[in-house]
Amino acid sequence: MNLERYDAARHDGFVYGGWLAGFRDSPTWGKVSTDIYYPYQRALIHDLLRRSVCLVADDAGVLAGFVVMERHPGAIALHWASVKRVYRGDGLARLLVAAALAELDQSAEDRLVFTHLNPPYSRFFEAGGWEYRPGHLGRKERRK
Repeated sequence: MNLERYDAARHDGFVYGGWLAGFRDSPTWGKVSTDIYYPYQRALIHDLLRRSVCLVADDAGVLAGFVVMERHPGAIALHWASVKRVYRGDGLARLLVAAALAELDQSAEDRLVFTHLNPPYSRFFEAGGWEYRPGHLGRKERRK
């Protein structure tokens, strides 16, 4: 399994498609119409990818999973993680998160937060000490 930095030309369809489809079914967006959901979420994903670390797992040419994480002062935010069903249960999500934390130079003082409810992973992150903070998208820091 090879972990690669996000490359829009190679990974856009996989990352946007996986995130948009996966989050569409979350409790957050369940009753919102698609004409509101897709434009809003696409713009948010674009903004988050621009400023975050996104690592993609490639298994001999097959894109298997990805993670999108961002450093904030005193915290690291995990915005989204996704692993194809056939690769789940083998620790790929853990591998992606660990690699992104290393790239973001995690320190013991950093708070770990996740910003999007993602049913396959939310319980995993909460059990690992991550806090669900949907508002922790960095917008306030950028306005200062």
